[in-house]
Amino acid sequence: MMDQNPKKGLTGDYFLPRDFEIVQPIYDLASLLEINGSQKESSLPKYRVFSLERAAHSLDGYSAVITKWLKGDLNDKDLDYIPSARIRELLTSIKDTGTIQELQELLTPEAEGSLRLRSIRGLGASLVAEFLYSGSNPSHELLTASTKRCGMPQDEILAVFQGRSCRLWQAPHIVPPLVRFLKCIEERPSKRLKWQIIGIADGISPVRDRFKVHMLSENIETGQ
Repeated sequence: MMDQNPKKGLTGDYFLPRDFEIVQPIYDLASLLEINGSQKESSLPKYRVFSLERAAHSLDGYSAVITKWLKGDLNDKDLDYIPSARIRELLTSIKDTGTIQELQELLTPEAEGSLRLRSIRGLGASLVAEFLYSGSNPSHELLTASTKRCGMPQDEILAVFQGRSCRLWQAPHIVPPLVRFLKCIEERPSKRLKWQIIGIADGISPVRDRFKVHMLSENIETGQ
């Protein structure tokens, strides 16, 4: 159980969006372009996928460097990797809206399920692409082929695809965004709200299951 006031002593930088949050939509866009390209007859946009993945990988991290850079608090010389004008445009869109318009146009429920399947090692883009075009209930043949490929039981693969499995999350990917969200709630103009997180022991241990935010007399259940 986490401290009811975990932001005590934290600096303002702690509450800025982290680099891994900013670049995640770029990873997602690259993945969907690759998945779509591997299934459709049209040629795979290999160079664009490569450039998106390279930019995301080069900018990925637990700091808030990108947010500061986009705000103008850091200069190009402060970055280890300077994004191209196109990548900067995508980063600005993510900062302002939380996503990329092109990504949103590709995000069907099946596409979101296909992105979740990335957490299963061994499936590969071509097999994941079959899930993308399989509808909400993949065939027994597809699940059987997936089990042979990765060794995971069919029901577990289906649970990941349909968003019913939490899988394993590293706490740094959950705790900073969650605390930032709770800070915004606490600072609502009307009144300060007390809250308590149940199910996350600390900010280091992996999160293996759903957790609960207890706020006054209400509970906020978390999903995938």
